[in-house]
Amino acid sequence: MPDRPRTRIALYGDSLSLPRPGVVVNGQRYIMRLHDRLEERLGMVVDVLDRGEGGGSISMLKGRVIHDKGYYKEPGFLAVMQSGIVDCAPRPVDESTRVRISRLPSFIRKRVIKYLHNNRTRLLLRRFYVRTSPSLFLSEYQEALKWLKVHYEHLFCINICPAPASYEKVSPGVTRQIAAYNELVREAAASAGARLVDVHSMIQDGGDIYEYIVREDDHHIMPRTHEWIADDILTQLGTETLPSTHPSRA
Repeated sequence: MPDRPRTRIALYGDSLSLPRPGVVVNGQRYIMRLHDRLEERLGMVVDVLDRGEGGGSISMLKGRVIHDKGYYKEPGFLAVMQSGIVDCAPRPVDESTRVRISRLPSFIRKRVIKYLHNNRTRLLLRRFYVRTSPSLFLSEYQEALKWLKVHYEHLFCINICPAPASYEKVSPGVTRQIAAYNELVREAAASAGARLVDVHSMIQDGGDIYEYIVREDDHHIMPRTHEWIADDILTQLGTETLPSTHPSRA
């Protein structure tokens, strides 16, 4: 019996793309839903290059893309990029200060972290910092998509989910930041010919936000959101889309 032809899908995402203990199991993630449904639709073996990474900034994810392009030379079918909240969320200290705090002796570090936690809202109202500036976010995103475009037939960019009111309360300014960085995601996607997965609008228009966002942390996503993302990507692909390696195109 001849081997079935193979293709590949890839995910480059932050912690929203990962399983969430007690909330989202691996098989419910959008990348695994895509895997299962594409294997069924295409009749091919679909390999998954899973680069979901907790705390993954756009620079970290771009680094993964550049690393992978040196090893995965065969053309892939589709790649998904999900990034933004790590980069844009308001923070009470800048990145260099955060690194210095992490190097303090334990008993001092714990006191500093406790102070920052207890005074977070007041500090953010006075001034906040971001992990990645808007200009750097856009350039890193565009660079990542440039390389993905070389190796994948279809690119999808998932924008940043909206912030519940309780998230805005403890992190004032996050709603405005999400809106600004979502425009950068849109710009990067358009410049690369990638398709936008507008999960932000879907959640805003979907009724109870906690059907889509985890109530306990106000930003990770529920199984229903993973399902919608997979469905939207498949809808945008269309039923007639086939990988270049599909036997009917050989």
